[in-house]
Amino acid sequence: RQQRASATLKEAAASSNTLALKAAIAEAREAGVAGDELQAAQSKLQQLQDAEAARLEQLRREEAKRAPPSLLAATPKTATAPKREAPQEAKSEELPPGKPLPVVPGISRMQLRVLENHGCGMVLQPTRWGMVVEDIEAKPGQPLLKVGDCIMEVDKRSLVGLKAEICEDTFGAAFKHGAWLSALSGTEAGVDMKDLDSAEYVYNKYFSRYALAEAETEEALKDALKEAKAAGLEAATVAEGEARLRTLAAARELADAGVLVAALELAGVVQEEDEATYRAAYEEAKEAGVDRPKLSEAEVILKRLKTGAPPPAAPPAAAAVKEEAPLEAASFPPQPPPGAAVVPDFTLPEPPPVAAAVAESEAKRRKALLVMPSEVKEEAVEGPDALRKWSVRMIEVALLQCRKRKAVEMEDFDLAHRLKQREPAANLRLTAARKACLASSAETAGAVAEPSVMDEDRKRRRAQEEEELQTVKRQKKEAVEQEDFGRASELRRRELELERRQRGDDVRAAVMALELLGQVDKQVLTESFDAGVAECAVGASAEVWEAVATDLQSAAAATS
Repeated sequence: RQQRASATLKEAAASSNTLALKAAIAEAREAGVAGDELQAAQSKLQQLQDAEAARLEQLRREEAKRAPPSLLAATPKTATAPKREAPQEAKSEELPPGKPLPVVPGISRMQLRVLENHGCGMVLQPTRWGMVVEDIEAKPGQPLLKVGDCIMEVDKRSLVGLKAEICEDTFGAAFKHGAWLSALSGTEAGVDMKDLDSAEYVYNKYFSRYALAEAETEEALKDALKEAKAAGLEAATVAEGEARLRTLAAARELADAGVLVAALELAGVVQEEDEATYRAAYEEAKEAGVDRPKLSEAEVILKRLKTGAPPPAAPPAAAAVKEEAPLEAASFPPQPPPGAAVVPDFTLPEPPPVAAAVAESEAKRRKALLVMPSEVKEEAVEGPDALRKWSVRMIEVALLQCRKRKAVEMEDFDLAHRLKQREPAANLRLTAARKACLASSAETAGAVAEPSVMDEDRKRRRAQEEEELQTVKRQKKEAVEQEDFGRASELRRRELELERRQRGDDVRAAVMALELLGQVDKQVLTESFDAGVAECAVGASAEVWEAVATDLQSAAAATS
């Protein structure tokens, strides 16, 4: 630390920046830099200050020639607030406003004393936090101000965050007897009265410490950490703030994962990877020190996912949503009644949206309601129309994902958030369309059994294939460990065959989706999208559509 402070001191001494040199001297004192280096830096600082004082004196004389005599000060040895007289010349309406005053202890209000022949009797130094009082004369006197205090507001005009020249002009625009001031006590901030040159450095640390302690959101905490590091706040304090930031981020990730899991549970399409994703978010939250009630709630969800228990009943839909006809209780997605007429209409009217609240979850407390269709139907279409509908839903999901990635890349986080909100419902529509297409394919194949029997037979067959796939993977791993590479190669071929069989239907849909993307005009294609996705597709660039095609090509080549 001493070497770093010494290097910073030499660099600041080589420049002509008085503020940087003041801060470097203060840091060098704390780090215990050798006295000769400090003495040389202080000499350089004194030279710079003398040159600045001469420049200001020249400006004062030039202004004195132009200003009316009644506005001139009678204290040539003492600089006033803006270090020049005739402050009334500044036009307040042309000055940019300062930042809101930080809420910290030690700020008090008082009135400014100004006498015609004495001014305010103070020497003030502009800083990023306001005007620091460096000297107060007996006449007119400022009984409620002390040397080292920082005037942060004058006549309801904030001086915080302003450049030095603008800070002086803003103070000058409100310079009058009786003007109300808001000032922070230098004693409260820990200013060394014998070293007022380092006052700004001390105030930087004081305000950054309180900003770090009061930050409650991720964004506020990130900004506070940045300021704390720049101000040279203690490493232990910065580390504590970084730990809080990690806790907040982990809690948010856990809540977002809970929203997705709740939606998938509601749809009945939770997979092993979904449980693994949620468990990873839980482990990160646990390690980051998230509140115990949130962790307990997550443990309940994990236990339910592991045992396959049904989710708790969701509360009734929002009262503000009116439906034309009540929905009948049915499994998800609802099955069409036996003998119902099949409508081969490609574009189906979208049902009104409802808010599906996630019961007793962190997402609910944060009011992160999942917007999704009131019922995701297995499309009442057959044959090519069913496959076409599935392909359109696949394009919808790919478009949302690709445009979200592009929005994040362009730092358009508002658009990325809106796209993310559309994804769960789009995935549910894709799942429903896939089920409808597979069911239609089974019926077209000439199956004689009842639909429920076909469903059970298909589920049983796929479960057997999945069990065999896991067995083959385990045996392949054992063969590799035993260096039986011939056996491992045979098992790998069997593994690929089983995976191709599982993905075969998805590949057909991806191939048709690619054909639609290449043959149908984008505007015509979006007319068959869900209304919310169609809205998100407006303004999508050619680069986004190319990314959609690339994703679909990857899906179509899954069996290669």
